[in-house]
Amino acid sequence: MNNLKESVLLLIFTTFIFLTFSSNELQYQNQIDAEALLEIKRSVKKDATLSLSAWVNGNNICNWTGITCDCNQRVVSVVLKYKGLAGNIPPHIGNLSFLTILDLSYNYFSAHIPQELGKLEKLQYIKLYQNNLQGSIPVSLCACTNLLQLRLNNNLLSGNIPAELSSLHNLKILDIPFNKLSGIIPQGLANCTALKRLDLGNNLLAGTIPRSLSNCTKLRVLSLSWNALEGPIPSEILTTLTRLRYLYLRSNKLNGSISMEIGK
Repeated sequence: MNNLKESVLLLIFTTFIFLTFSSNELQYQNQIDAEALLEIKRSVKKDATLSLSAWVNGNNICNWTGITCDCNQRVVSVVLKYKGLAGNIPPHIGNLSFLTILDLSYNYFSAHIPQELGKLEKLQYIKLYQNNLQGSIPVSLCACTNLLQLRLNNNLLSGNIPAELSSLHNLKILDIPFNKLSGIIPQGLANCTALKRLDLGNNLLAGTIPRSLSNCTKLRVLSLSWNALEGPIPSEILTTLTRLRYLYLRSNKLNGSISMEIGK
């Protein structure tokens, strides 16, 4: 009888210790999320709509403008589009380890896209379009293997398109037009076989159109207009991509004929 009583007491004590530890750990992680968000606020130099005015210590972060949390009050979404925000995106954003959606589109963020975004393995949507972001596309984004959309259009990005993006096998939308990207179109993008939209238009891209893009058989939109691409249009793209609905190639240096088998 005594042994049974001791076992029950031990179980209760162990459960209490476990729950206490779990609670403390959760509070610690929530504080990390709060600090990361406050760093974003500190990095904003202009808040035209006062959207971040309620972002203060002591308030539940899950009630802050643009923030969505999961059942454990971990931040899973930061959506601050059309808020008139100006400043930079701090590296601390990489501490939001449960983040799945980052949408800062239609603002005035400048400086570089932080490499630390590559730490966010749960990220599915990165929407930073219509800002003033500069520098190169971080190679670290290749670690965001759950990414479904990468939309960086209408910025001031320069440098090459990272070949490492080929590891994003779940990517459905890659939108990076209206930047200053140069170099060639990476052959490895053909490994992104889930792509439905690939828009690289209005950049400074040169070289030829990779034949390997014909591997992206789910493509519905392919836009390469307003670059300096040259050579023939690969026949494989015109005949293999049977789901293609929109093909934009204008204002390049392409030559040759277009197959009559297009889309068949």
